[in-house]
Amino acid sequence: MPPPTSPFAGWGSSARAKEALLMTMGRRQQTDVKISEYWILLPVVAVVASYVLGIIAFIYDVPIGFLVAVVGTIIAIILIAFLIYQLLKRRNEHMAREAQLRRELMDYFRFRGEEMGIANRTGPYVQAMQAFDRGSLMHEEPQSALLWTILCIIPGINIVAIVLTLFWLTDYAPGHDRRFYGFVQNTSYAAEQVGMGRLLPGAWKSISERSYVLYLIITILLPVFAIWWFYVLIKDLNDHFDNEWLFEDMLMAELRKAG
Repeated sequence: MPPPTSPFAGWGSSARAKEALLMTMGRRQQTDVKISEYWILLPVVAVVASYVLGIIAFIYDVPIGFLVAVVGTIIAIILIAFLIYQLLKRRNEHMAREAQLRRELMDYFRFRGEEMGIANRTGPYVQAMQAFDRGSLMHEEPQSALLWTILCIIPGINIVAIVLTLFWLTDYAPGHDRRFYGFVQNTSYAAEQVGMGRLLPGAWKSISERSYVLYLIITILLPVFAIWWFYVLIKDLNDHFDNEWLFEDMLMAELRKAG
């Protein structure tokens, strides 16, 4: 994945980098979409309701009872496919926005340190930020939300597609949040050098590591566990958004105070 390029790249001043930062943070409502953790209950309700109604209808008319059960199952599959699409889409969009945010933060503190004549003090922290940025770019690859959603519902290849998709979604949030926390720590240290306030939120929610292999085995043995699996996939990235938005709120306040 090539490093993202800021629209202000090469302008060479902290003022321009600041403008870019404020624009990027202003887009978070469009990219960091929170999904209700209880959304996963919709396909479950669809299946249960269709089978209950199907059994009732089956007593009076066998074909109608069968049709009701089939329609309910199809609705549940559509709902799950839509959820997978939304999970992949928001992962990709957040990944791209945050990569741009990191790039602009590194530009801002590099330029600010040079303008204030303290590049020797900000430099080590900018270098550490660059290391976390490289780690993120190395481990985080976008996946086509539409393509993989379609593959997840095509008989014959859907099992492989679902297994891969669940791996990407399960692996993403904990590692991504951990790397960004390290990036934020060094951003806060760099900010202190240029006279800004602390940028490290005290209410950062720790995101637990998820064992993909364990979750997969449990789901194979006990399919109902998939409900919990999708629940944490939704919740983990929601929690990361909360963490990042706290940091961004603090950053925006300090940037505006800096004039």
